[in-house]
Amino acid sequence: MSAAALVLGLAGAAGTAEGSDGWVDPSIAQVRSFGPPAGACPMERVDAGRTGCSPDPLPSDPVVQWQRRVPGPLAVAPVMDSEGAILVASASGVLTRIGAHGALGWQAELGAPAASAPAILSDLGIVVVTTTGEAVALATTGQRRWAAALPSRSKTTPAPLPRSDGSLVLAVDHALVRLDPTGNIRLQTTAAEQPVALLEYGDETLVVEQQGRVQLWTRGGQLETVGSLGGPLRAGAVLAGERLVAPVGDGTLTVLELRTGRRAKRWPGSTARVLAAPAVAPSGKLTAVDRTGVLLMEPAPAREPLEVPLTASPARGTVTGPAPASPAWLPPLVDAQGTAILVAPGLEFAVVRAGQMHPVEGTGCSTPIAVVPGGTRRVVVACGSGLIVSLAERNAD
Repeated sequence: MSAAALVLGLAGAAGTAEGSDGWVDPSIAQVRSFGPPAGACPMERVDAGRTGCSPDPLPSDPVVQWQRRVPGPLAVAPVMDSEGAILVASASGVLTRIGAHGALGWQAELGAPAASAPAILSDLGIVVVTTTGEAVALATTGQRRWAAALPSRSKTTPAPLPRSDGSLVLAVDHALVRLDPTGNIRLQTTAAEQPVALLEYGDETLVVEQQGRVQLWTRGGQLETVGSLGGPLRAGAVLAGERLVAPVGDGTLTVLELRTGRRAKRWPGSTARVLAAPAVAPSGKLTAVDRTGVLLMEPAPAREPLEVPLTASPARGTVTGPAPASPAWLPPLVDAQGTAILVAPGLEFAVVRAGQMHPVEGTGCSTPIAVVPGGTRRVVVACGSGLIVSLAERNAD
């Protein structure tokens, strides 16, 4: 669904017309767009539910389409706009736009290293939070639109949440901030525990705190406790309808019923330990990666998962080697057709379809940090070194 445009006049206008130098003229009406941000991946983990589900079919037989190096190092995921261009924010404080076919579009200085993944707003602007505590907004041309001073700063922050009403929700340290489309702070509060994830839930915002408490930040600015995931989060949470799902504590995949506050283990019969955020398809089926390198795919929502080894012994087909001490596996990417994309150091890149793994070689990425959808049968892998790799269907026109 495309964003809707609204003309704002002088009376009750939420913003004012902006000149190329950042000056705004309050006497001129302007157009503001509202609705879900456009693009194959306008924010971290694809959408406001952090589902990791591509809106378009993923490639089933991908090959490297092109590679491009940007100023590194990279520590946050890129995003994809409505034209198929990739926006990459670096630890060197540069935001780069790369066209759908690999051509360099523009580069813009952020003034400080990126502390968050970029986010695309309803009006197509791009926002990045920096380590100095600023939210920097740029136009699609790369020109700076505004910069908002935030009440705190941090080296890393949860991914910004662009909402359908055109606003932007941010969390920095313990501070929660809601900005309007022109960068003005409209709501602000402080969480008792540090937020680690922000998700859109109807007209409200779900705030997931580091120790597992889940709060609802209402439009009126109140924080209301929904329940608890029962322990510290190991990775990001995803929204699956009226359920919040996240790996907690030792990696137990845990479900919180948002309407009742009840908590349960997702797969009671499984000993799987998940250290990366799961993905959820429109059907509600979850896909996750066990810490031993086994892909877990539900045949139906909440059913015990099928197991697909990603690293196997030639003799027995079982996972070899000790479980890694840290989550080397990146969160999976899925689509509505049942395809999953996996990226990890050593594996490089793999497609899983019909319960079978199909490795893909040649990405040249030894330090992958994210894989994002890039439109129909296309994905993009970002590497810590600054290498960006686009992969598309082998015989695509």
